[in-house]
This record gives sequence, C-alpha cells and structure tokens, in this order.
Amino acid sequence: MTTNTKDSPAGSECPAFDRFKNAFTGQFAESEKDEIVLKKDNPDALEVVLKHVYHGVLVGLDDSDQIKTLDFCSAWHEVADKYFFNDVKQALCAEFFKCLGKYIKENVKQNYLDTPDFTQAIARVYFRGNSNENSLARLLVDNIFGFPTDMTTLIDTWAKIGQEIPELGADMFSRLIGNFSILFVLL
Repeated sequence: MTTNTKDSPAGSECPAFDRFKNAFTGQFAESEKDEIVLKKDNPDALEVVLKHVYHGVLVGLDDSDQIKTLDFCSAWHEVADKYFFNDVKQALCAEFFKCLGKYIKENVKQNYLDTPDFTQAIARVYFRGNSNENSLARLLVDNIFGFPTDMTTLIDTWAKIGQEIPELGADMFSRLIGNFSILFVLL
C-alpha cells in the first residue's frame, strides 16, 4: 500500500485485511492491481495505524514531549477512524487521555496549561475531524472536566482556552448547560 511517497505493508496476514479486500476483489480498477495508492492520507499516521494492526503496539510516541504526543494521537486517530480500525482508535484514545492527564497533572500548579503551545495543540485536536461524531475532539469535550486535579484551576484554564478557541468554548458551554439541565430535572 502506498501513501504519497511512503510504502506500507498490508497483506492477507493482516487481521484487518477484509477492510481492503473489497478494493482488490470488486469491480473497481484496483481489483486488477497488486497494490493501491492512497493519496490523501498522512503517510506517517497510516504507517503507525498499520503497525498497530499487525503488531498491536503504538510506535513513534514521545513520552518526553506531551504536546507532540497529543498531536500525533489526534492525527493517527483520524486515519484509524477513516479505515474503521476500532482497536487502534481505542488504543490512541487511551494514550491521548493518559498523556493529557499527565500534562495537566504536571503543569496545573505552575499554571502552564494556558500556554500558547498547549492551546494550539488543543485547537489542532479540536478542529481535526470535529464534525465526525467519533472524533477525538468530541471525546475531549465529553471528558474535559474529568481530570483529577483542582477543579477551580481546571475550569479557569479551560475557560481561557475556550476564549482563545471560541468554537471549543461554545461546545464546552453547551455540554455544561446540558449536564446542568439534566441535574436540575433530577432535583
């Protein structure tokens, strides 16, 4: 399988081969070819997704740079979602939220959460595939206040980030209003 300029192996021994089988056995032009070319995918992201499909591990994550890991998880999640690799998506979600929780825990006391790097990383995650119900951005908004730390600091931080990214702020606000409405009805 070729994406842009990078070749990645994908064959019948791949557990998710059925996802690609139709391209080779159907009535499309690809059925006559030994390989298919995917032009619109991030080649690095597709390679990571395929390596996880083959070997069950995520490669290329950098524990020392959490902002970079957040970006990678988001880009790779988008590719995994496109090709319906649900096990890869679950692994990437777990890694994303583990990394985000670690970053928040390490930086909340120093008030580093509203730095431009962090805000830009959250913006990239939020705008990457936000219209998709399965996107990491939707999960981010669903879980945004669930990290174990001082809630006042966390709300202040997310409010500042919401001001920088108005769409995210509106999404968080509507989610909070929905949660409070349910709570009010229950009372």
